[in-house]
Amino acid sequence: MLLQQTGLGEEVTIEAEGNRLVIRPASRPREGWDVAFRKMALAGDDRLLDGDLASTSRWDESEWQW
Repeated sequence: MLLQQTGLGEEVTIEAEGNRLVIRPASRPREGWDVAFRKMALAGDDRLLDGDLASTSRWDESEWQW
């Protein structure tokens, strides 16, 4: 009930800071990546950086299969 009243969402982190408890919305480390990747693709900035490198081993050329 308290979380709903504050609008913090369903997941929170609780930390002790001195003699206080601090409650914050849980962070999502990869939040927004989908939007950023879409923007990169639209701008043509999503190419592989090492895509033009030649294979450097016999294993890469003869053993590896997709």
